[in-house]
Amino acid sequence: MIDITHRPSLIPAAGRSGVVRPSPRSLLTRLAALLRTYQQRQLQRRELRMLDERGLKDIGLTRAQVDVECSKPFWRP
Repeated sequence: MIDITHRPSLIPAAGRSGVVRPSPRSLLTRLAALLRTYQQRQLQRRELRMLDERGLKDIGLTRAQVDVECSKPFWRP
């Protein structure tokens, strides 16, 4: 019988549990990207709210549709 516990090349990168944990740097990168997305949504909804009826007609939206979109919290797409 061959003992593979002393041969690291045969042990999966995730370890025995099979769970791969992201590095702290990748978590921070993902968090920064998420915060940018939230900020962009908030800005876009603010700009959408400022459009007049003519501007809304140009992009094919009604004031009611804008109200629905702008009432969403920033974390909701």
